[in-house]
Amino acid sequence: MEQMTKLNDMQRFMLRMFERQLNAKQESEIKQMLSDYFAKQIDDEMDKIWGNSTRH
Repeated sequence: MEQMTKLNDMQRFMLRMFERQLNAKQESEIKQMLSDYFAKQIDDEMDKIWGNSTRH
């Protein structure tokens, strides 16, 4: 039997945000925006690890 997982607040928020149908361009732009956001988070963490706070 598969165990059900409760959605967290962010997951519920995202589901509400995307209740309406998006076109292909909107989907692509949102995916890129999320990818850019998480890539920046990774870069920021790497800068902290390596002590390189001058990179932007």
